[in-house]
Amino acid sequence: MLTTTMDEGFLALGFELNDALQCALAKHDANRFVLSDAWHPKNFETHGIEIAIGLLSQGIANVVSLALAERHLTTHFNKPDLEIVDHYTYVIMGDGCQIEGVSNEVCFLAGHWGLGKLIAFYDDNHISIDGDTEIAFTKDVNQRFEALGWHVIRVKNGNTGYDEIRAAIQEVKAVKDWPSLIKVTTTIGFGSPNKANSYSVHGSALGAKEVDMTRKNLG
Repeated sequence: MLTTTMDEGFLALGFELNDALQCALAKHDANRFVLSDAWHPKNFETHGIEIAIGLLSQGIANVVSLALAERHLTTHFNKPDLEIVDHYTYVIMGDGCQIEGVSNEVCFLAGHWGLGKLIAFYDDNHISIDGDTEIAFTKDVNQRFEALGWHVIRVKNGNTGYDEIRAAIQEVKAVKDWPSLIKVTTTIGFGSPNKANSYSVHGSALGAKEVDMTRKNLG
């Protein structure tokens, strides 16, 4: 769990750790991050990491338990004139988390319990370590989560649509009785001239030359 403030929780699952975190964990060397702890950071070993989530979809199980803990604490400690506990739990999850069966079970529970303070960002980039997700994963994630009792919306431009993402967060915060899934369509390796939207950037370093070209490409 990566705590962003004293009252908000943020979690990134497995390969969905963002580029900034990868670089930070690799001591600012983007060409070496794959050799570091960046892909599967471990608690008690890496600063800022509180949970080692293990295999795919075990992370979302941790997230649901944290959101449930928030609900439990509000029930026991909050009073009509005093809200001691009042925070959201955010998570970024990817295609790998969606594919595994455990995620379906725990997300069903989150919907059943109505964990309205749980907000999940689904990084919908259509790429796995073996190639396009079409080879193994074609389910409609939106319909699945709606059936599980989640509020679902989509952000079409997750690469540069920052205002759209902010607006989506505010929209789902208004939904109090359901957990929310924000499906954010992105391009893996966005900005890389030769590796964007390919499995070549999934789990592999860009390389010094490609990093330089990417920086110039992004301005």
